[in-house]
Amino acid sequence: MKYMLVVLAIMLSGCSSVSETTGNDEHLVTFDEQDFVGINPDSIRARLVVDDFVKLRTIKLGAEIVSAEGSIRKEFPLVLVGIDMMQAERSWIFITQSRNRYQFQLTAEGKREFAEFQKWLNGKSCTHYSYAFDVKFEDNIDRPFRYTLKLMLQPSQGYITMVDNRQVQSPFLAPSDS
Repeated sequence: MKYMLVVLAIMLSGCSSVSETTGNDEHLVTFDEQDFVGINPDSIRARLVVDDFVKLRTIKLGAEIVSAEGSIRKEFPLVLVGIDMMQAERSWIFITQSRNRYQFQLTAEGKREFAEFQKWLNGKSCTHYSYAFDVKFEDNIDRPFRYTLKLMLQPSQGYITMVDNRQVQSPFLAPSDS
């Protein structure tokens, strides 16, 4: 009985630390000047994890800075460098959908454009720095799916989660009669 109470206490404390979600899956990720100027374009990577039935059409990395002169947004093309197929997993609580993990890096053109952007930024007085992704999936997806998107600027710092497990409703789903 004593052990059951300990297990119950651990479970309750673990559940109490899970944050309540409000349906808003946007995350505040702040960047500074060194996250633009001080990085090597060769080290920039993106990782997209998506349900296995979803096909990716395009993905681009965007960077935006705000200065006294206004807002500047640039896009840098990415190229696929690897795909890992992650099998579905079954646990005593849930079943995980099989997913694909795509790895991307800047194309040669993207690296050159990013280096030019860094030179342009040098000496500018900027007040806001941000990265974003433009991700387009195939149009014929007939069910909801989830994806996670991460960005790595420096290998020593690992990946930064930009979008975490976002659910996308398919436009091809028939309206439900509920």
